[in-house]
Amino acid sequence: MACDPYLSRHDVEEEGFGVANLPIEKVGKVDGIILTVPHREFVAHKLGDFSRFYRNGPRGRKVFVDIKGYYNAREAKKSGFMYVSL
Repeated sequence: MACDPYLSRHDVEEEGFGVANLPIEKVGKVDGIILTVPHREFVAHKLGDFSRFYRNGPRGRKVFVDIKGYYNAREAKKSGFMYVSL
């Protein structure tokens, strides 16, 4: 699934990636999150706010891939995230 407030459902589901584009309030439990673009709708939240979206991941950690490195890696790891950035 995807959650992109700037792309239409049609763009994501039929023209782009072939996955559902959901508003953030409709996202269910996930194994991991990939933040590709730090849109203000996402970075308005502290990293810990994303914890509510996770089911139990590997070794109880929450996988968070932050492509642009917006969040602080040290803080993310202290908060129990398996954090990776490019």
